[in-house]
Amino acid sequence: MGCLSAQTTTVPWRYTLIHGATLTDDCPICGRPAVVLPMRGTFDLRKAEENPLFTTYALENIDFSAGYEGGQLYVLKGRGEYEVGGEVAVTQRLTLKLTLDDGQSVKDASFASEHGAIDRLWPMMRVSVKQTDGTMVQQIDLELSAAPFRDLWFSTNHGMTSGSTPPPFAVYRNSEILSRAGHRVKSNAELTRLLGIMPVVPDIGLDAVEVRPGGEIAFSSTEAVFSESLGPLQPGDVLSDQGRVLHHHEDVILPFSPMPPAADHGLDAVQEIEKGVMAFSVTNEFYSERLGRKLGRGDLLASDGVVLRTNRELLARFHPVAEGGGVVGDLGLDAVHLWPSGEIWFSTESGFLDQRLGMVRGGDLLSDSGYVVFENLDLVSAFSPLEDLADFGVDGLVVVSDVLDPLPPPTVSRVEVHPLTAGFRLDWTGGGRFFQVLGAATAAGPYTPFTEVQTDRHLVQVGWLNAHPDYFFKVRQW
Repeated sequence: MGCLSAQTTTVPWRYTLIHGATLTDDCPICGRPAVVLPMRGTFDLRKAEENPLFTTYALENIDFSAGYEGGQLYVLKGRGEYEVGGEVAVTQRLTLKLTLDDGQSVKDASFASEHGAIDRLWPMMRVSVKQTDGTMVQQIDLELSAAPFRDLWFSTNHGMTSGSTPPPFAVYRNSEILSRAGHRVKSNAELTRLLGIMPVVPDIGLDAVEVRPGGEIAFSSTEAVFSESLGPLQPGDVLSDQGRVLHHHEDVILPFSPMPPAADHGLDAVQEIEKGVMAFSVTNEFYSERLGRKLGRGDLLASDGVVLRTNRELLARFHPVAEGGGVVGDLGLDAVHLWPSGEIWFSTESGFLDQRLGMVRGGDLLSDSGYVVFENLDLVSAFSPLEDLADFGVDGLVVVSDVLDPLPPPTVSRVEVHPLTAGFRLDWTGGGRFFQVLGAATAAGPYTPFTEVQTDRHLVQVGWLNAHPDYFFKVRQW
């Protein structure tokens, strides 16, 4: 899975605020209730200095907002410094220098935390800072909960109609890969077009999904179909958008000696954790003759025959309440992401009532460290769904992150200019899982994202050269 301890280079990591990030606006002399608002946004974290006791990181390009358009809205931008380490115990301290726009005035604001204990596994961050130059009529405090990712890709259990675009509203099916940024990454037809499925069917569903080196998308379906080139395809097979079967279900599950041996138990989550070994969950429970016990649909298994986590172990830091008391049963495992640090993000098939957190829905993204990463409606908020649902569910999950060792730039293999369409085609090769084209008006830059993060290793543009006869591009990969 790559190595991860601290940043080994000065290449910055993009961080995104997650559930629990808040801004509090208090008036110490007013007696009014403090205003507490959820906060969202991003920043870049870059290692600045390291000595035997402490590592110092620079927070750059801070871009936070709290509140809502049409209501009270706060915008914070700037930079900061994060120090972690210690001689006796590991502590953290964060200072921020921000510009604060609260809708009534724009002013500079400084924030600092105490030297405090770390309660989240690196590289996750959670730290509270207080405004050090507040006044008696306004004191701003920030709670930062953040994780190192650029985007989250996922599928849902229920389709949705997006209200974030003008009519006719876009419809997103539950068999597509979507981005938290609010766009479609891949349709089901794009995932299956090279599989030779006959007769052609519009949709074979989508359960598990993963992106592998070279931008290959691995996935499982919810329907059994026939391929003219590959033969029968089952819901438990791991398929590829490049038109091949990566793993047949019987090969994945064989190390557990399932009984009955011929059954297809489906796949709900997959992720390659080392060369030739895949973590997965199943749609239907089964009995393992080798282990002498039943394995549930909420257990996280490995294709070398190891139970990585039981469903109860994944939920050990939560406090589910069973109806009428007693032990909560298997809640299923719909999506999973294993971080190199050992932390696991996941979603369950069924929601539950938690003694500390209240209602946790099946589509909420959770951490086995005991916190909510995103509530489901926050996860899909960029789509502004028109359906009145509290939970659209989460099936597959892909995390686009900088935490693994950086890769060299990919190699551009073809550039074609098409004068008749004022367009061009750009192709490249590279071993990354994700790619993004950056563009600039001059060769010296600055280069900014020209495309969303993608798995395709090509870019086609039509009409672009009419308005931009001179433009420069770079391609990065993760």
